[in-house]
Amino acid sequence: TKELSNKIYLDINFNGKRKRQSTKLEKTNANLKLVEKEIIPKIQIAIANGTFSFENENKISSNIFGVFALEYFEIQKDVVRKTTYTKNLTHYNKHIKPYFENIPLEKIRPMDIEKWQNKLVNDNYAQSTISRYKNIFYAILEKAYKNDIIKDNPFKKTNQPKAKQKATNLLLDDDKISPFNEDELKIMFTFDGYLGYLIYLIAFTGMRPSEVLGLDWDDIDFENKRIAVYKSAAGGAVSNTKTKSSTRYVDILPNLEIKLKEWQSKCKSSKIVFPNKFGKRYYGHAGLSKVFRKRLEKSGIQHRYLYQLRHTFASRYISRLSDGVNILWVSKMLGHKDISITLNTYT
Repeated sequence: TKELSNKIYLDINFNGKRKRQSTKLEKTNANLKLVEKEIIPKIQIAIANGTFSFENENKISSNIFGVFALEYFEIQKDVVRKTTYTKNLTHYNKHIKPYFENIPLEKIRPMDIEKWQNKLVNDNYAQSTISRYKNIFYAILEKAYKNDIIKDNPFKKTNQPKAKQKATNLLLDDDKISPFNEDELKIMFTFDGYLGYLIYLIAFTGMRPSEVLGLDWDDIDFENKRIAVYKSAAGGAVSNTKTKSSTRYVDILPNLEIKLKEWQSKCKSSKIVFPNKFGKRYYGHAGLSKVFRKRLEKSGIQHRYLYQLRHTFASRYISRLSDGVNILWVSKMLGHKDISITLNTYT
């Protein structure tokens, strides 16, 4: 083997031709051993069987999970939203790659996946979080299966991990709908700085936190009493909204208009509605969520995730349907595809 740049290359002489090809593996001792024990023997067997070609040699190296995963994410760049791509790649690098990077795809067994799942459970990751990691892992293996690199997706033969029992309040689970009550909202609306105004905006529009952080003042049309929601900020990037139906206008109710104009007079940014202390857009709402949590604790309010403010908007107005509130209006404010989603979620 010859090493060029930060990748491991193979120098191959075959049928009077010499070619230097990349394994796409980084130069590490572990990967050098992998090339010696897995890739080179496969090439030697292919030569002995008469099935080797320089084109097929690339397929041999791509049988390594980590190499194939790189190819998978390269394709994903042009398929999914930038924020989704960045988030999934980060999850892969941190939670999947360290365990499976150097294993040939055909050698990943259902048992190996179950051990990995159980480790995540024992490390106290929430079931919803584990599901996100599993979905990424499954998609990579499914792509290998559909490209005839493996005979079957081993995920299909795995058992679900048993949830670890924890003595915690179920309302702390971010998958639960646990809206804030009126007394709690009154306290939160008094939070000083940008936070009180941001809480007010979500509570009276049902916007997602990432959509709020993506807002510019140009998106707010005070004349027509509406806000254009067509982008979101997450993972250090501003991209399209979550779904096509999420791109929408939300109404500016009279009380919200007063609050927004009040914040605009205080906000030092001429562009971003909720800038960070440096006047830039927030990288994502993770840092904001920490601030939110501390303020709730200080105020004696039971902690719920920032996203629960969206649920609060939906719950408050759906509970007033008998007072004449239109369910279709609520659904459109939330950016749901149709009212059945709204009703199934909240009633």
